[in-house]
Amino acid sequence: VATSAPFDVRALPPVLAGLSPDHATAGSSPFSLAVTGSGLVPESRVRWNGATRPTTYTAATALVAQVEAADLAAPGTAAVTVLNPDGQVSNALTFTIRPQPTEVWVDAGWAGVAADADPDGDGPATHLGYDAFADPQAAMAAVARGGAIHIAPGAYAGGLVVSTDGLTIDLNGAIVGAGSPAFTVTADDVTIEDGLLDGTGDGTGASAIVVAAGVSRLWVHDCEIKNWPADGIHLEGAVDGLKVMDNDIHDNGGDGIELGGAPTGTVVVTGNRLHDNAGYGIHAVSGNLTAAYNDWGHIDGPAAGDGVSGAVDFDPWLFGQLAADVVPEPAQAHEGEAVDVEVRVSAASLTGAQFTLAYDPALLQVLDVTATGTGYFAGALAPELTRDDASGWLRYSAARQAGETPLVGQATLLRVRFQTRPIAASQATTTIAVDPATVGLAAPGGVRIFPQSVTGEALTILGSSEVRGVVRLQGRGDWSGARVDAGPGTTYGADPDPVTTDAWGRYAFAATDDHYAITVAMARYLSARSEVDVTGGSLALATVELLGGDVDGNGRVAIGDITAISGLLFGSAVDAAATPADINYDGWVDILDLALAAGNYGLSGSPWVP
Repeated sequence: VATSAPFDVRALPPVLAGLSPDHATAGSSPFSLAVTGSGLVPESRVRWNGATRPTTYTAATALVAQVEAADLAAPGTAAVTVLNPDGQVSNALTFTIRPQPTEVWVDAGWAGVAADADPDGDGPATHLGYDAFADPQAAMAAVARGGAIHIAPGAYAGGLVVSTDGLTIDLNGAIVGAGSPAFTVTADDVTIEDGLLDGTGDGTGASAIVVAAGVSRLWVHDCEIKNWPADGIHLEGAVDGLKVMDNDIHDNGGDGIELGGAPTGTVVVTGNRLHDNAGYGIHAVSGNLTAAYNDWGHIDGPAAGDGVSGAVDFDPWLFGQLAADVVPEPAQAHEGEAVDVEVRVSAASLTGAQFTLAYDPALLQVLDVTATGTGYFAGALAPELTRDDASGWLRYSAARQAGETPLVGQATLLRVRFQTRPIAASQATTTIAVDPATVGLAAPGGVRIFPQSVTGEALTILGSSEVRGVVRLQGRGDWSGARVDAGPGTTYGADPDPVTTDAWGRYAFAATDDHYAITVAMARYLSARSEVDVTGGSLALATVELLGGDVDGNGRVAIGDITAISGLLFGSAVDAAATPADINYDGWVDILDLALAAGNYGLSGSPWVP
C-alpha cells in the first residue's frame, strides 16, 4: 500500500563573500556598507551583531546597509550577517573597528600611496588613512584627543585648523607655508614644535599662528616664524595658560607676538629671538606681560632692536654673538710663524657658553690655549677644554656659578696660539671657524640664547719663493759685498733679511708673495732700485751692474768725487778698505778710478730693469 509524507523544498541559505569597507576607526561617522555574496533576495536584511540595519537590495549578489555612528563608538569587532525572509541566516563576516590612533604620521611623499597600504614598511605607520597621511589636516581629524602628529620634513600648505584638544604637532623641521594662517588654534592643550612657519608669498594678510580667545594652555617652542604679512603669533583675546619659548620670530609685517587680551594662569614668554619685525617685538594690546630673557635683536635690547609696547616687562634681556678673529690684523702669517686666534662673545645675560673651534691641522698646529684671566668670560669654575690635534678641533664649555654676575658686554672666551706649518705653494688660505651647530649660549635659569651670528676668519699663510740674481761691480773682478735689500712687502709687510753678494756677484733670498722695492747698494757705487712682484716658485732677476764713482756716498757722482780721486793720483799704495777714492779696490788711486767716476759723472743711480 503506498503511503505519502510531506516534503519541504527550501532555498539555499545566503552566503556572504565580502564587505567593503571591512574596517573603520572608532568614533567614525555613519557610512554605507557594501555586502556581497549569493542567495540574496530583495527582502534580505543585513544584521550588525544580530541587529538589523537599513538595507538596500541592489542585485542578487549585493546589498547596501547603513551603519550607524553608535555601531562605531568603541574599538572591537562586529559580526555582519544577512537574514533572508525564510529565516535562513548567512555565514558571518568580521568587521573590524580600530581604536582611534594616539600617534599619526604625515609625509607629503605619501600622496600617491593606495588607501590602507603600509606607506613606510618597517616604519611606525601602518595604514594610509588610519595612522598615515599625506595631508596634516586629515591627520588632525583622525588622531585621538591628547595624541601626537609627527610631520616629516618637507613643505606643506598652511590653513591648518587645530580643533582637537591635547594635540602635540611635531613638525620635525617641516615647513608650513602661506595661504592663510599656518595654524588656527581653537582647542586646548595644544603644542606646536620644531618647525619653520614661512609666510613668504602670502597674499591673505595672515599671521602665522592665530589663537582663538578662551583657549587654554598653548605651547609654541623651537619654531622659526618669518615673513608673514601680519603677526608671527596673534592671540585674538585672553587665553588661560601660554608658553612661547625658544622661537626665532623675525621679518614679519606686523608684531612678532600680539596679545589681544591679557593671558592668565601660567604665562612663560622667554628664550625667544624677536628681530626685524615691522611692528613691536611683543605688543600687549591690553593687560600686562612679563617677557624677561628674550633677545630683541640688539645687545642694547628693545631700545635699539625690536621694541615692545608699554605693558611689556622685558628686563633683563638676551643677546649673543660669537666671532673667531685672528689678532692682530691683517689675518696673515708666514709659514712657521705663530699667530693668535681669539674667540670673542658679545652678550647680554650670558652665564654659559659652549662651542667647537675647527681648524685645518695640515696647516696649523696648536701651541698654547688660554681660557682664563682678565677680560675672559670664565669665572671661578674652570672651563672644560678638550682637543684633537689630529682632527683639528678644540671644544670649550664654561659656566658662571651662583653669585657671579651674568655677562653683559664683551669678553674673550678662548685664545689659541697656532703655528703655521710649511706649505708647498707660495700661499695658502685656511678658515678658523666656530662650528654653528655646536654653539650653545645660556642665560640664568637655563634659558637658551639664540646666537645673533657666529663667524670665523680666513687666515692667509704666506709661503716663500726664492729670489736670486747677480750684481756686477763696474771696474772690479771681485763682485762680493754688494747688499741686496728687498724691504717690506707692500701688501703683507714681510721684510726678508738683506743679503750680500759673493765673489761672483750671486745672491739669493726667500720672500713671500708680495710687491717689493729691491735696492742693491755698495759703497763707492751708485745704488740700483727696482720694483718686483714675487708670485711663487723661484724668480731670477736680471743682472745689474752698479756704476762706480760715488766716493762721498751721497748717491750722486759729482765734482766732489772727481776732486777726491784727483787729489790722490800719482801717490803710493793705499789701504783699499780705508780709502773711498780707490773705487776698484785694487790698493791704488789711479786713472782707472778717475775714469770710472768721470764716465758716470752726473748720474744718481745705476740702471736696473729686473
